Amino acid sequence: MTPLRTLILAACAAVTVAGTARADVNYIIDNTPPIPAVFQTQQPFKSNLSIAMVRSQDGGTVELRDYRLGEPGTLIGTQSVHSGANADVRFDLGIYRSGRLIAILYDPAGTEVARRVIWRR
Repeated sequence: MTPLRTLILAACAAVTVAGTARADVNYIIDNTPPIPAVFQTQQPFKSNLSIAMVRSQDGGTVELRDYRLGEPGTLIGTQSVHSGANADVRFDLGIYRSGRLIAILYDPAGTEVARRVIWRR
């Protein structure tokens, strides 16, 4: 193999590795599928919310907030999460049983690292 080909292959490999190293390891997966608005009033209200999966690189805290006005509003609850995958993260909703909510993941330093808008029926 010529030195130029070796150099090009090495550069491609470096770009590939750098691209995978930047993959986001902090995320929130919601388990409430979206439904058409006409059916939202027919769904039973629940007093709790379960987030299917929260993946955190360093652990931290998930805040659940009202999001009806399109920006994070009233704090509904918080849950601590550990480093890695956290399944079935639960919140008591109190009076916030329907509408738009947002789950925000903060790292231990208090920096926001992930968010997910959640529609409740």
